[in-house]
Amino acid sequence: MTLNEQQSALWNGKKGAAWVQSQALLDELFCELADVVIAGIPSGQSLKVLDVGCGTGAVSLTLANHLAADGHVTGLDISMPMLARAKERAAAAGLTDQTTFILADAQIHGFEPGEFDHIISRFGVMFFADTAMAFRNLRKAVKPGASLSVAAWRAPQENPFMITADQAVRSLMPDLPPRDTSGPGQFAFADDMLVAGYMADAGWADVTITAIDPNCVMPRASLSDFVIRMGPLGEILDAAPPDQQAQIIDTVLGGFDRFMDGDHVRFTAACWLIEATNPE
Repeated sequence: MTLNEQQSALWNGKKGAAWVQSQALLDELFCELADVVIAGIPSGQSLKVLDVGCGTGAVSLTLANHLAADGHVTGLDISMPMLARAKERAAAAGLTDQTTFILADAQIHGFEPGEFDHIISRFGVMFFADTAMAFRNLRKAVKPGASLSVAAWRAPQENPFMITADQAVRSLMPDLPPRDTSGPGQFAFADDMLVAGYMADAGWADVTITAIDPNCVMPRASLSDFVIRMGPLGEILDAAPPDQQAQIIDTVLGGFDRFMDGDHVRFTAACWLIEATNPE
């Protein structure tokens, strides 16, 4: 199975279902980032924007409300369940005329040349088998002078909240293989110099990569579901004997004590904001 096929299977399976189930929580958790990636797009304008890896549509819908009534946002993703949820949300919000959601791989999709004025993405660009190829293909989809603004995670060690579950599980299961961060995945853009190389190879200009640290908050009562659905804990519990599952959950959740603040969980998301321009 190719890397692209692996990603498609992942996001059309349990991973995609988990994002749909946690949609409301994730939208609230990463709401600051939605504002960050659209900040450079003028409000009330009749623009066409591509949202790469749009998931369940949070950023696409935020942007659709930001544009003029005849502006348009196209959300692209490889996950059918996530796109189905995005379409449901657009219909409920009365934004079906301002949005389109398509099932496609941005790395190879045959975009109409020069179709878009901007490209945005929140956590949707770290999963390509060939990242330079993907950004080259995306550049063909925008007009000369068009902008790109995408957010991606920095290194694991800068995101202690995101690796706490891994570390806690290893206290119980020291032989557990380490998470592979060398290929497509959450931390694939950890090295900003590597990312800059991708962008240069793809022909983007005026590339800036800025460290940002948006604040994230969730209800304390939501932590267990979040950790089980979104991290490695779910798969580990599936494989663990029933009499060990409660201990595993208690141990993992105990690792998050440092992020507790009364009835809430608070942390910062160490990210890169990657901005660039398609040369004239």
